[in-house]
Amino acid sequence: MSHTYSHCNLSTVDATSLQREPEDHRITLRSYSYGADVLIYPYGEAARNETVRTVVTDV
Repeated sequence: MSHTYSHCNLSTVDATSLQREPEDHRITLRSYSYGADVLIYPYGEAARNETVRTVVTDV
């Protein structure tokens, strides 16, 4: 499971951060041999944001 790198609210960040936050956290977890194929959204409302879901799915 993954979260985000800095535990930010993905609904409020700019496009660059929206891409980098889950990606950087996933890379970090995998470097320690942890699975990171499921994202747990900090601040759950991001899960209802279509833009966030689309970007996270593509990461």
